[in-house]
Formats: sequence, C-alpha cells, structure tokens
Amino acid sequence: MQQSVLRTNADRIYQDLRESILFLDPEPGAPLDVNAIANTLGVSRSPVRDALLRLSRDGLVEIRPQRGTLVSLIDPVKAHEERFMRENLELPALALFASERDGDHFARFRDSLASALASQRLALQRGDLAAFLAGDDSFHRTIFAAASKSRCWEAVNAMSGHYRRIRYLALRSRSTPDTILDEHGAIYSLVAERNEAGATALMRRHLARLDVDESALRREYPSYFAEGDPQ
Repeated sequence: MQQSVLRTNADRIYQDLRESILFLDPEPGAPLDVNAIANTLGVSRSPVRDALLRLSRDGLVEIRPQRGTLVSLIDPVKAHEERFMRENLELPALALFASERDGDHFARFRDSLASALASQRLALQRGDLAAFLAGDDSFHRTIFAAASKSRCWEAVNAMSGHYRRIRYLALRSRSTPDTILDEHGAIYSLVAERNEAGATALMRRHLARLDVDESALRREYPSYFAEGDPQ
C-alpha cells in the first residue's frame, strides 16, 4: 500500500513538473532542489527523486551527482531529431486521414479537427498561450487518431520536450499564433476537400517553421540553449 501511494505521488509530481518545464517555468538551466519541491508539495523526498529520474530520462532534467539537479537546456540537435521523428510519422498519418474511404469515420474526425481549431481560435482571442498550445496538440493528436495511429502520437509527445519548448517560446516571443492558426485552418480545408497532396505539403512547411523560429530564438535567449547545431 505504501509503495502504491509513493508511485501515485511520483506520477503526479512527474506530470506537474513536466508540464511546468515545458511551459518554461522553471526556465532552462534553472536549479531544482529536491527538498524545496518536497516541502512545497507536502510530500517526502522519495517520490520527488523518482519524478526527477523520469524527467532525466525524458531529457528535461540533468542530474549531476554532487553538483545538483537542473532543468536541461534546450538542445537544438535533439529538437531537430524530435521534429524529424514527428514529421516522418505525422505526414503519413495525415495522408491516411485525407484518403480515408469510410465516410462516417472521416466525418467524425473532420469534425474533431474543426473543434480543435475552434478551441485554438478562442484561446487566441483570450490571449491564453497555454490553452492555445493545448489546442495545437489537440489538432495534431486528432490527425494521428483519425489514421488509427494514436500510439505514434503518444510516442512523439513523450519524446518532444526540446521541440515543444521551442514551440512555446516561439508563441510567447515571436507573435506566431495567428500564422499557426491560419495554417491549421488551411490544412483543415485541404483535408475536408480530401486533398491529400496539398494537405501534406502544407503540413511539411508548417512543421519546418521550427528552423526559422529557432535561429531567432537562440539569438534572443542564448542562455536557454545548449551549444550545437543540427546537421
């Protein structure tokens, strides 16, 4: 029973810390104190250590023996690898969605895509970037679900900590939400028209936006990024 409680606490702490790190609070490079986190959350140190170990495996935390634990810097090489994985899974999923022959299946997920788009539009009107990014995830998750590839989305989402932090930093710093929303709207229209080639071509350009954003963000926030350039 005690082990089960510890595991539940560690899972909750892991999810809470992961979400905070992905939203850059704490910022890349910030120290993480096990005792302080445990005291703030009212738990023992054990589930906090377990959560930090999991975050370390995700590449979001760096544990340095005898030196302390800190939030990992955004690694451009890893971010590009994460985008590579996402692009090579999402483009085929989108093609499957756009070419779906089951009319009821297609209509159901087309409507889900429209709902995700509407939630992003509402979040943008409210100026809620966290909700906008959640809507962005919902939009892309729906594409994988429509292609019956939800496990692929789960893998992409779990392994995209560096890429996701760049996405949020770009939203916060570079006034990109309008452009993202416009592109999502265009992708939705192409899918609704069953234009497989047009939808996948636009999605490829949409995902490649990272290259432009990252270069500017590295100049603007040099302390957030690790050294290294993607091939």
